[in-house]
Amino acid sequence: MWQNLTEDGEINLDRKALVPSSVPEMEAVRSFEEARKRAKRLSDLARTFLDEQGVHVIYAVFGWLNWIDESRPPMPGEDSIELNGKKVRKVRSPLLFVPITLDLSATSIRAKFEENAVIETNLALESFLEQQLRITIGFDPDAELAPQTVLNAWRRAINAREHWSIEQGEAVLIDSFSFRKIALLRELDRATERVVDQPVLRAFCGDAEQLREAPAVPSYNDLDDAVSSEKTSWCRPMLRRQGLS
Repeated sequence: MWQNLTEDGEINLDRKALVPSSVPEMEAVRSFEEARKRAKRLSDLARTFLDEQGVHVIYAVFGWLNWIDESRPPMPGEDSIELNGKKVRKVRSPLLFVPITLDLSATSIRAKFEENAVIETNLALESFLEQQLRITIGFDPDAELAPQTVLNAWRRAINAREHWSIEQGEAVLIDSFSFRKIALLRELDRATERVVDQPVLRAFCGDAEQLREAPAVPSYNDLDDAVSSEKTSWCRPMLRRQGLS
């Protein structure tokens, strides 16, 4: 499926692809119709996000990390295990996302690679584990993102941790995921030095010493003398329309 999506550009998800051959005929028909309904809801959701927020949200997921999250206790209904005398959450997180669009017909669902979006790793998970557990994935920046490359990098990173495992999975999940926060994390990571050098932001983070050396607020008392009225005549009609002049 990876090859069909990333190299050939699309894959046809007909009844044969979505429903096991062992399923009886009538049940297979119902199962495929349910799959079409879910695909229609996803397609409508993707169109709404694209129109209203300009973001792509439908992805095919490759590779999974099964891990233990001790940062908070499990909620009712969540998978958990007993570890060191307390219950901890068992989590299954996706690792690699391929952007797709869904085209529907009466007999099939066609998944197409979305060329205007990019293949993503799970940056939110990577950031969380690095901050909480000092686990660094360390993807090779020159390596092409592919399932085996990503899975191998994760296997090296978790290093045989108890109750942790990497799996390719028997099926590929198609669902909606929003990467707006991931994009923000990436921008913050790229802008770390600029953030550190900004005295107001440093003061927000508790380093108020930076503001003691900040320059005084400029005075605008002589603005009328510095800027002649002729240079501002272009904005008078606009101010008049808005009731400001």
